[in-house]
Amino acid sequence: MRQRNAGRVPGAAGDPPGLRVVAPHPVVSGFERSLAASTRLRAEGRQAGCVTKRLRAAICPSVLPCGKATHSPVCYADLGLLAVLRSLSPVGICFLVASALGCSAQPEVEPSEPAGRTPTPGCRAPAGVSNAPRTIAETVTLINALPKPLGLPCFLESLARPLQINASISLFSAQPSYGPRSPRIFLFQDATVMSIVPQGEGQPLLEFGEQRPDFRSLKAEIKFPVVTQLGPSAPFDTLLFNPQITTCGVCHAAEQQEAEISGMRTFVSQSLRPRPADQVSALSLSRELEICDWKLEPQRCAMLDGLMGWGEVTDRSFPPEMAIFGGS
Repeated sequence: MRQRNAGRVPGAAGDPPGLRVVAPHPVVSGFERSLAASTRLRAEGRQAGCVTKRLRAAICPSVLPCGKATHSPVCYADLGLLAVLRSLSPVGICFLVASALGCSAQPEVEPSEPAGRTPTPGCRAPAGVSNAPRTIAETVTLINALPKPLGLPCFLESLARPLQINASISLFSAQPSYGPRSPRIFLFQDATVMSIVPQGEGQPLLEFGEQRPDFRSLKAEIKFPVVTQLGPSAPFDTLLFNPQITTCGVCHAAEQQEAEISGMRTFVSQSLRPRPADQVSALSLSRELEICDWKLEPQRCAMLDGLMGWGEVTDRSFPPEMAIFGGS
């Protein structure tokens, strides 16, 4: 039997007074409503993209992540997101958002080297050799374990990350800097501090200060490239200015002989730190690497890349009690 009001327009002429005719609504499935909501949410922007991803994971942990191994344009986690949120109380929503933001999530681990970069052949410490040398002798062991000829950029790449550094403008030293774009850079390796400079006459040198009590240190240096195995005394062979003093003693006071290694005398002297006002940040060095012109300055770029291009590098200060080079 046909309904008498079917197809009539509400309020049409001839309707009895008080008669309320309900116009039929188009039938919309829950899937279509969810799809429309998902489309609207995506159109409103992605300011909360990180939160959305984590909410998806909290709501549908077993659902295949969107955009991975699927050809469907529909993200099924999106389709259920609106419905689930509507079903929750305000307290439940707050709890869900807090959980999704990582209150109980595992911390994200930074990679030890940039994703997608393949280590330079030969620039990794072989098994059984430490890539975090704590002494001058351990550094010699690492250098001897790497292929020859060995350049300083390859040695820097081989060091374990994260690295802690203190870079500084240092015009008057055995490794003078070339302004903030090529500062003298100190690398902290436990009790040993090594220093390099990306360009200039000090560029081939790796200098050492192995710390002793009372802010004194054993001085040494190795010149790169290294083309053969180093003996135990190699880091000290080139330092003697005369039998009683090294070239380091010109700037580092109170130099005294500490020992003798393979017939070579070794000396300790005062440790000095650069002026804090002359410090150049690790972030600044990262920017220098980004803009470095490999065609114009290949060696400088290689030095910056060996230091900054293979994992986390952070700033570190010298102890404030240590004397400042040149005074305050």
